[in-house]
Amino acid sequence: MGALDFGLLLEGTLVIVEVVFVAMEQRSHQLGERFGRSLKGGLIKKSAGSVASHIFFAQIILVVALFPIFSFQKVEGKMFSPLAFTLGYALLGSLILSLTYVPVMCKILLNKPLKEKTNAISRFFTTNLYRLYEFSSRYRKGTLVAFVCLLVVCLVRFSFWGTEFIPNMNEGAIYVRATLPNSINLDESVRITREMKEKLRQFDEVEFVLTQTGRPNDGTDATGFFNIEFHTELKPEKEWKRKISKDELIAQMQDALNIYPGIILLSANLFRTMWKNMWPV
Repeated sequence: MGALDFGLLLEGTLVIVEVVFVAMEQRSHQLGERFGRSLKGGLIKKSAGSVASHIFFAQIILVVALFPIFSFQKVEGKMFSPLAFTLGYALLGSLILSLTYVPVMCKILLNKPLKEKTNAISRFFTTNLYRLYEFSSRYRKGTLVAFVCLLVVCLVRFSFWGTEFIPNMNEGAIYVRATLPNSINLDESVRITREMKEKLRQFDEVEFVLTQTGRPNDGTDATGFFNIEFHTELKPEKEWKRKISKDELIAQMQDALNIYPGIILLSANLFRTMWKNMWPV
């Protein structure tokens, strides 16, 4: 559900309701009290029909844009095809309802004399936006200089952000990934996994440790027996007996695991960053 953009699903409904409301508001202004007794079906049909083709092709274009995802196979197909089918079905359902159900509900609900109303919030923004436009039109050079300065500041700030963003999160767990020599066999990898697991469990702040040797179950990462992953669940910090911070606990765990020669825990700085950012947990 988080992958769906609900604005796309409501787009057709909003357009039809707005067009019908404007047309009925104009008819209500002309007829006054007689509006409640007048027939509205023809007006709604004409208003909705004037934008129906635009809504239809707009939604169909969005569905057509998903066709490349429908053609995915193997791992990528299993990962992304459900999203494409879900969004496609949702868009088609939204299209059908916006062209059938919504006009009927407009006829049922919009049966009283209509009058467009405003509120304090919309009046505030409308008034100040016009004032801002008048100010910028009056002082064009100053507005242009301010825009250029703002653009330069944004470019300078963006240049230091990098290409990836990983937020600092504290989900009460630590994820460790160790890379052994590629030639290691399964028995030796399992032995080292058990030893490293026991070393992590020796810390009083650790509640339990889950391990996995080799590639993930879904096959998205083609690794061998040399890959070991640990999910270390921590107790709530208020239950920790030692007065240490999480960074200090991470440093102690790193020292405990660095005794194995030939095992790569990424690099020292990246290892610390990975633990701090809880990646990929």
